[in-house]
Amino acid sequence: MKERILQLLNGDEARYPHMLERQYSRVLDKILDLWDTPGIETYFHELMVDTRGETRQGFPPAVASEIFALHNVYTSRQLHTDTDGNVWADVPELKRVELEQLGYTFSPESFATAIEHGSEAAVKVFLSCGADVNTRDERDWTPLMISSEPLAKLPVQ
Repeated sequence: MKERILQLLNGDEARYPHMLERQYSRVLDKILDLWDTPGIETYFHELMVDTRGETRQGFPPAVASEIFALHNVYTSRQLHTDTDGNVWADVPELKRVELEQLGYTFSPESFATAIEHGSEAAVKVFLSCGADVNTRDERDWTPLMISSEPLAKLPVQ
């Protein structure tokens, strides 16, 4: 395992791209080389989109999934470093109380839970406070991904 990848994944070995490393080590090395450069977005795009006129075979699904997951990690880190202030710390007390009355706290985890529960009232409060819609949960899912889950629970009022 490459230590730099583990650092990027916050030490989460379960998310480590083992298949990518095993089958396409040069691709993984290039991702690491480009990680903190402007060229990384272009490289991710080249890996995920056939720009050669359908002449590429493509990656096996497990490897493609790992590449996509690394791209999500990169994108998530960029969003967090590009934001001004910390919306999760700077919420008005009135909004915190409103969320508590609905059974939630003002945190990224609780935002994801409110979405999973289909709590429209709570989600509206989160959004009115400027909650980051690109926040990712422990599965690396955004609120949109969570709300699109076909097994989502019925809305709670």
